[in-house]
Amino acid sequence: MWIKTIFIFIGLIWYGLSGSAAPPPEKDYKSLFHTNIFEAFIPLPEYPKNVTRNYTFELLNVYLAPDGFTRPVWSVNGQYPGPMIRANFGDKFNITVINRLGDPSAIHWHGIDQKGTNWFDGVPGTTQCPIPNGINFSYVFDLQQSGTYWYHAHLLAQLVDGLRGPLVIHDPDDPNKHEYDYEY
Repeated sequence: MWIKTIFIFIGLIWYGLSGSAAPPPEKDYKSLFHTNIFEAFIPLPEYPKNVTRNYTFELLNVYLAPDGFTRPVWSVNGQYPGPMIRANFGDKFNITVINRLGDPSAIHWHGIDQKGTNWFDGVPGTTQCPIPNGINFSYVFDLQQSGTYWYHAHLLAQLVDGLRGPLVIHDPDDPNKHEYDYEY
């Protein structure tokens, strides 16, 4: 019996020294940088006011390496941070949020006046109830201002872990819009 054990032990040592073990797999980090980010800075074509802009935000848990170490993060449509959304002054937003996080969530439209639609402001416990996991909720409101803003989650650590993104509202009637070649 002990001879059989010695041969197995020698065989395992020989196998380990022979280099036949497969190398460890390389880590596959998803890029945090969107290659199409600069396309978002092309000015919108001039549309008539009061266009309804429909967006769908799917809130998901994904694995990314925002700090060099793969870990679960919360995302919008699988992106970290979320996608840029753009519109013109006078447009209407119809943004459907599909919550697949496993936790409740809500999206706050930071800096956007919610005159007459404060229930779409996205502050759970103050202006709306949180969106439960597995439920869809549509934010519908008019854009009566222009500028650069952002949207973000208002529950748990969702904001710092990825549920945020830029929001740009152009003014088609801006008297200075022809005085610059491009936007930053």
